[in-house]
Amino acid sequence: MGEIGFLSHSAMAEPRDEMGNFSEALTMGRMVRAAMALSGATPSQSSVDPYMLRIASMGDSTVDIGRDLAAPFLTTFLQTIGSQFLHIDSKDLRTDFDAIFNNSSTLSDDIISIPDAKIFVVYIYVATGVLVSQDSGALQGLAGALYRKASKLLPAIMKSGNRIEMLSCMLSLALYSMQSPQGGSTWHLVGLAMKKAIAFRFHNDPESLGTIPSHAFLMRRNIFWSLYSIDR
Repeated sequence: MGEIGFLSHSAMAEPRDEMGNFSEALTMGRMVRAAMALSGATPSQSSVDPYMLRIASMGDSTVDIGRDLAAPFLTTFLQTIGSQFLHIDSKDLRTDFDAIFNNSSTLSDDIISIPDAKIFVVYIYVATGVLVSQDSGALQGLAGALYRKASKLLPAIMKSGNRIEMLSCMLSLALYSMQSPQGGSTWHLVGLAMKKAIAFRFHNDPESLGTIPSHAFLMRRNIFWSLYSIDR
């Protein structure tokens, strides 16, 4: 089975055990990057381009966007898309945004003590806010640059083993891809994320999960239902 065939099969198939076809986190990361490398406009007719696969895992160090410029795009995202999904907490997202920009005039490449997943989500949601803004036509390059900058962090996130962070990032990618064909195939991204959420038992009641902090359970549940909403 070719890479696209395996990717599509994995996106559709419900897992029968926790690991399913993804025996290693690295394999999951490769599948996500393969979905990102597909054309979002015609995913069924495209194939994974090795060049695009490399681009999907690269960052863009030329992004120079100030706090004052980025903040309205985050607000636009929260007002137009973020309010529709349970897993997005606007207060937490703004707190992460403030920490990442750290009162500086430009986006810093040397962000210390902030988890990669939080940086990733903020970059992607600001980029998505750019795409749904009134000036989106003139700002496609900015959105793409932020997307590539975030994508540089993806391999480490996929290898981390943090299930909530992994699926939060995949959800953010799916929301971005719904606004831009350069974001990859939404169908593949959501299918992979839903399969993994079921494998991780994000859909189960707390009684069946044993001891798990209430905040973590709420995040798991909200991620699952956000994925379910997009999938439906």
